[in-house]
Amino acid sequence: MTNTQPARPTGSLRAADTIRTAAGALERLLAAHSITALRISVGLIFTYFGVLKFFQGASPAEALAVRTIDILTLGIMPASAALLMTAIIETFVGITLITGVGLRVGLVVLYGAWWPAPGPW
Repeated sequence: MTNTQPARPTGSLRAADTIRTAAGALERLLAAHSITALRISVGLIFTYFGVLKFFQGASPAEALAVRTIDILTLGIMPASAALLMTAIIETFVGITLITGVGLRVGLVVLYGAWWPAPGPW
């Protein structure tokens, strides 16, 4: 009587199959959710730095934001108003990126805040 069952793979082949299966599952997970994860992580950064600007002296970028708005408005806007405006814009954009609610409006606000910035382009 002969054994008709197929030979079982050795331990290293089973480990390679397991790794291949796990890599495939990870690839599918990342393909499905990487854009969302990126949007949320950028939103967290925007929200964090935006909220810091509500508290004077808490943000490491406070001086840069005030100086930039001062240059863009030719000194018309006071520093406190510039900082408050920047805080509101950054927090709003961050919240829209995190939640996905009003995302298009948030991106338009982000573009509108960036568009008049001077640069080499």
